[in-house]
This record gives sequence, C-alpha cells and structure tokens, in this order.
Amino acid sequence: MAAARLLTPVAVEPLPVREWRAAALPVAGPVRRGTPPPYEPLLARRSSAAMVQTAVARVVDDGEPDIPRIVRRLARGHALARLPLRPVATLRFGAQILVDLGVGMEPFARDQGELVAQIRAVVGREHTRARYFEDSPLRGVGEEGRWSWGPYTPPTRGTRVLVLSDLGTGGPVAHPRRSGREEWAELTRRLGRAGCRVTAFVPCPPHRLPAWAAELMDIVPWDRHTTVGQVTRRLRTPDRY
Repeated sequence: MAAARLLTPVAVEPLPVREWRAAALPVAGPVRRGTPPPYEPLLARRSSAAMVQTAVARVVDDGEPDIPRIVRRLARGHALARLPLRPVATLRFGAQILVDLGVGMEPFARDQGELVAQIRAVVGREHTRARYFEDSPLRGVGEEGRWSWGPYTPPTRGTRVLVLSDLGTGGPVAHPRRSGREEWAELTRRLGRAGCRVTAFVPCPPHRLPAWAAELMDIVPWDRHTTVGQVTRRLRTPDRY
C-alpha cells in the first residue's frame, strides 16, 4: 500500500485580531465561610421545661385534705372510709423515653439529644429511662448500640412513655422498614395493659400525620411554635391515681 502524499499549501491567511471588550475575571481567592447560624432546638427554650412537665405529670389524689368534699359527705351522713385529698400533679411516676433512630429521624438527632437531656433535668435522672429503637420499638430497643437491643418491655405501672418519632411519616418514600399503624397500635395496647400512657413528640405538622396516630396516643407537635397551652389541650383527660 502506497504512503499518503502530503499536500502542499497554496496560500496562508493571517488569523483575525479580536478585541475583547470585557475585562478578565479576577483570580479566585481563598474561600471565606460565614459563621453558621446558632443552633435552635425544636422546642422554645423559654418554655421547654414547662412543656415537658405538662407532658409527664400525673394527677394523683395526694394533696391536702379536701375540706369541701369532707364537709359535704359528713353533712349527708356518709362515713369517711378514706380521707378525701386534693388532686395534685406529680412527676414521681417517672418517664420512659423511646428515641427513634430510623432514617426519617436522622435530621433531628441533635434535637432528640436536647429533649432527652431536658426531660432528665425536669423529671430527674433517677426517674428517667431512655431506650433507643429504629422505626418501631417492637423490633427491638436498648440503652446503647444496636448490638445490645432486645425485646421491648413496658415500664412499671403509671410511668409516662414519651416517644420521639415521626411515626413512619418521614424518610424516603420507598423506605422498606417504615413503621405503620399495626405496630404502633400493638405498642399502645401493651402499654395500656401495663397501666402506662403514651405521648408522642412528632417533628412534623399535625396535618401530615395519618388519622390513626391521634386515635392511638397523645400527639405533641415538636415545633418552635408549640406552647404549653397547646400541649395541655392535646393531652387527653389526665389519669387519676
């Protein structure tokens, strides 16, 4: 096969001279990062302690003698088999905190830690127990890493159970381990038989929650705009002991 023959140029035209009308961009300097905004917890700091106390407190007939009730019973000729006492709110029954570590709650990990610390400060460390789970407590809970998790056991009678979870509403749409009504209904049934009530702190607007959530447990919107009055209204009729 013969080698290709080089072509001989017949003319050479000079390149046109272009005049740039815009100045060249300056050389990029070092990146300056601004100061990140201060951390703000989901519950307002000025009222978070009052909200926690409202959510955990139980009403018991353990106050001063209820003189009006005593007088009415004696006036009707009824014997006092038991001295009527005034109802008072107490934290002595303690609290169990169920902290959801599922994918939907990952953006709120710091808020969970802040709220757990706030509950311990209000109720007392000796009366507060935190248990961690992923998506549903019925799949296993524990105080430390996942390697230590085991079956969920309800606390002693009268303990308030606080759930820090999105109740299966967050995370990717195709999340395969998303919890649902059946698991939360079973949890509330077990706690009801054990004499414990459930209050869920949920970091999403109430309209995003399914209707069954409010039917199963007390729901507190976990938001900066939540007030003590709203917490009180969302709690059902207080237990009496």
